[in-house]
Amino acid sequence: MSPRRTALGAVAAATAIATAALVGIGAAFADDAVSAGPNAAAVVPTAQDLFISEIHPDDPGDDNHEFFEVTNTTGAAINLAAEGLQISYGAGTTPATAAKFALTDGVAGNAVAAGPLNATIPAHGSAVFWIEYTSSASLNTYVLDEANFRSYYGDVPATAPIYKVEGQNGMANTGDRILALVTPTGQIVSSSYYGARSSTTPGVSAHLVVPAAGSTAAAHLMEAEGSPGKVTPEQLGLTPSPTPTPTPTPVPEYPTPVISGSPSVGKTLTVDPGTWSPADPGLDIQWYADEKPLPGATGPSLKIDGKLRGTLITVTVTGHYQGDFYTETSYPTAPVGAVKGNH
Repeated sequence: MSPRRTALGAVAAATAIATAALVGIGAAFADDAVSAGPNAAAVVPTAQDLFISEIHPDDPGDDNHEFFEVTNTTGAAINLAAEGLQISYGAGTTPATAAKFALTDGVAGNAVAAGPLNATIPAHGSAVFWIEYTSSASLNTYVLDEANFRSYYGDVPATAPIYKVEGQNGMANTGDRILALVTPTGQIVSSSYYGARSSTTPGVSAHLVVPAAGSTAAAHLMEAEGSPGKVTPEQLGLTPSPTPTPTPTPVPEYPTPVISGSPSVGKTLTVDPGTWSPADPGLDIQWYADEKPLPGATGPSLKIDGKLRGTLITVTVTGHYQGDFYTETSYPTAPVGAVKGNH
């Protein structure tokens, strides 16, 4: 499988309320924490609360993993049946008003009437609706379970429940198609559409943006790999925080120390360490004769005695910065000689 988008997990700062990741068996819905019934939930959804954020109508191979994703931007879990919400599907870009999908009972050929879905969308999270149908021995989602779906996509958040739905034998790849959250009376809560798929790019989803205020239509954001259960800040109409630019670490600039004075017995040599950047007030100095350190010669000047006659004098300057130390060495003097005029 190809790499997929980085998981963003929960949509907002709140912790996602995870309901059981059910895979279609009707009796299992008795365990759902939110009871069905008109307007039983505390939050009445709008297009800005609840929208279809991803549609994946075509995957490589046998189309066993087509899905759409519904995202809840509010701080409370929303049960679709409790709000009387169902999902429609149709051609073109005008949303259909009749329910198309039902939660499957897991039995191939046993049609379940479409209507409000007893499926819970977690607070600040998403739920995945996996299309269940069969048309051949190789295309048969009835024999596949949730573990197979999660393994196929690799990184579906554990907080995202997965529901199997039936009523549409796969989503079309030719022409525009539109899905919508609708009420039994035909009111459109929110809608999302996708364009015709290219036969050369299977596995690509339409990723949608939450409808703008006053609108029920989700805007198209991008075509990208399927990422069930995850949304990006851009899909929520948010601008991602820019990655802070790290402050560059200064590159130390340390000059070569310079010796001044005459290298003669009885004379004094002086070192100029130069300007160190970053500045270091604690420079360490060490004088050398023929590359051997002179004991106690650690000051900015060196008085030359007769023992140094004929040697080459150098000096090192060591600076300290951010736990490291840097040492620079001067060029050597000429061999130490006698003071002119002495015999």
